[in-house]
Amino acid sequence: MDSKGNISGVLIAGGENGNIILYDPSKIIAGEKEVVIAQNDKHTGPVRALDVNIFQTNLVASGANESEIYIWDLNNFATPMTPGAKTQPPEDISCIAWNRQVQHILASASPSGQATVWDLRKK
Repeated sequence: MDSKGNISGVLIAGGENGNIILYDPSKIIAGEKEVVIAQNDKHTGPVRALDVNIFQTNLVASGANESEIYIWDLNNFATPMTPGAKTQPPEDISCIAWNRQVQHILASASPSGQATVWDLRKK
């Protein structure tokens, strides 16, 4: 963790079973067997998109099937939040990205071309 409380040196992966897994890269490089820092199985389908907030690197957005989007605070990994109600009709999330200029804006997109912009201050 750096002086701003941001976590660094973590490998974040999304799994086919709806899980988000945090790995310790230094342990992977060292060939250790216990490399998982934490895991959460909140998503009900495969995780298809991940992005780290460049302003607050402890915040990670994930997207999966059925318009599922979660915001993860790596400092409180057990309890993710949602940016708001699921988009209708529900679609798989294929891309998710934090705005690179405004830290509380997030965008998601589906294979059909539906895009949604989320303002996390307003939910």
